[in-house]
Amino acid sequence: MILEIKNLNQSNISFSMDSGDFLLLFGPDDAGKTELIYQILGLRHFRQGEIWFDGKSVKTLGRNDRREIRFVPDSVCMEHITAREYFAMLAKTYDEYEQEDVLDMCEYFGVNIDVKLTDMTYNENKLAMLIGAMVTAPKLLILDEPMNFLTQESAMKLLGFLKFLSSRGMAILISAAEAKEVKDYCNRYIYFKDDAVAHSGDMKDIYGSQKAITVVGGEQSLIRNLLGAPIFQMRHRATYLYDKAMQSRTVPEIVGLMGNADVEVENLTLEEILDKDYTRWM
Repeated sequence: MILEIKNLNQSNISFSMDSGDFLLLFGPDDAGKTELIYQILGLRHFRQGEIWFDGKSVKTLGRNDRREIRFVPDSVCMEHITAREYFAMLAKTYDEYEQEDVLDMCEYFGVNIDVKLTDMTYNENKLAMLIGAMVTAPKLLILDEPMNFLTQESAMKLLGFLKFLSSRGMAILISAAEAKEVKDYCNRYIYFKDDAVAHSGDMKDIYGSQKAITVVGGEQSLIRNLLGAPIFQMRHRATYLYDKAMQSRTVPEIVGLMGNADVEVENLTLEEILDKDYTRWM
């Protein structure tokens, strides 16, 4: 086990990560995600519970052990040095730094290695920081809101590359305010609210398991028999919750039974599923 947290703080936060886990830690901005990350890194004190990295308490980790954890904060680097100089500086600390790997990754992500970090766009600057962390192949990579500052294209490239790294055994913890950008790449999730784990589990077991089916016109009593009472209804328009775990019929089968009615099928977000929040349709 790479990371294990037991009964941390008054809310008794507990979870673990194995090699190859790609864990999404998400929730509101004031939920306490960054504070938890800093406690994992040993940068914040905690009075209750314990955090182990690779079988050792984070309170007693030595220099070599700490090198196996890489962290990229929710910021950009404002050092007046080129990306090449930045990577050379990191290479003095991390034996795993291979110049060829750095060049390949810079080419893949579109980072000019000879431009000063302060002269780069925020997108390029953040990518340089991410490359600097990923190229050392740590046992645990922690990224705090890494989508901030990135373009949509760079974000998709990054997530795809992170998924590749997790398939090679790297444990990755990524924090985000919302799950929508990251949900298709992570294999596990923790929904964090009010400094506590509100929900956790495997992504495959929950995302896509529930949908909202809105029907206008048609025989409403038929779909009521299939899906139960609507979560919202107004005149001839009603929205029903489809839960895959509770149904023997597929969504296309149910839609096919609606005949000439107008039917719209929408995925619920991960937050809506976990919070049972259906206000979007009301």
